[in-house]
Amino acid sequence: MEPIVIFASGQSQCLGRITAPAELHITNSSVKVWNNDANSFVNADLLNDSYRTVLGDSFGGGKNNAVIWFADRVQKETDAVVYVVIEAAGGKQIHNWVTGNYTERMNKVLSQALASRADISYSNVKYFVWLQGEADLRSGVTEADYAASFDHVMSQVSAEYKITAPISQGYIDNNGTIGQLGVQDFFVSLGSPYKVADVTGLTLGDTAHYDAASVKELGYNRLWEALSETAPIPDPVETVDVLINGVKVATSEVVDGKINLEIK
Repeated sequence: MEPIVIFASGQSQCLGRITAPAELHITNSSVKVWNNDANSFVNADLLNDSYRTVLGDSFGGGKNNAVIWFADRVQKETDAVVYVVIEAAGGKQIHNWVTGNYTERMNKVLSQALASRADISYSNVKYFVWLQGEADLRSGVTEADYAASFDHVMSQVSAEYKITAPISQGYIDNNGTIGQLGVQDFFVSLGSPYKVADVTGLTLGDTAHYDAASVKELGYNRLWEALSETAPIPDPVETVDVLINGVKVATSEVVDGKINLEIK
């Protein structure tokens, strides 16, 4: 099985901000996380280690992470070694990825990470996970403006599947004075080619971040399940075989009870 690379960015929801007990951290030697300080991939150990991002923030340090849980699920489902590159910054609006060179910087980290190993390249980057939007929701950004910025960021990222999750309803409730819910509406309305995770029933550990159990649920189940969503199955087409002297010579659709067959 070819190795799989997961690339991720966003705000602190992408980093993880709630301390989690040992049972809510993965122990999987086939999930590797990029360590900027060591300039190499290491076994993911968020319970005991923390990892600095070039965007100026860090993850781990006893706090679990939805992207790492997603990587654990991908690894178990595929039996592949999974490499994870997370570049995120807490509290930042999406314009930082559009005009503030965040996207350029995170892509540079991805390039360095891929170059560090002979067994991975851009063709192995299967998933990009985007967990961002709380800061924009607070700012009252319009859905149209956020959508334009989102599309710009996504156009700069190479990955087979691009997965995101809407801001939790709990987060909106905790900021009830905000009248503009454009970011939330935009996430809910996203369609192909993006995959959008269901956040129904997830709960918060503070006013902005999912609690430890919900972080695991979001990563291990909801992000993975979003990948399995398929287009609606079309209504079956009724057909009949056309026989001449007992030999099948054609198959014809039945439309309104009639056979549509042209004989030449």
